[in-house]
Amino acid sequence: MMIAQTLDVADLASRIIVACLLLILALVVLGLIIWYYRRRWLDISESPSGTPWTLDDLEKMYEKGDINEEEYRSMRESIIAAFTDKKSIKTDSAAAPQQT
Repeated sequence: MMIAQTLDVADLASRIIVACLLLILALVVLGLIIWYYRRRWLDISESPSGTPWTLDDLEKMYEKGDINEEEYRSMRESIIAAFTDKKSIKTDSAAAPQQT
């Protein structure tokens, strides 16, 4: 009778250990899935607003002949305008007098 109880306890302990390991594995996998999708979602949301290229990229495209001079100037002005608009909004809001 004592041997049967010892086997039941050992069997129960091994089942508990296996269940805990499976639970830990499931949590790790779930954490990795959440990390992957969160990173991917945040990378998409942090993309530049409407300007897919930097001025350096634009200049390289022009030098390689991918775009002509008119396209280069137009895109360059758009990038500069987008940057100065963002800067002026920040400075305007900081310099605006507060009403009391």
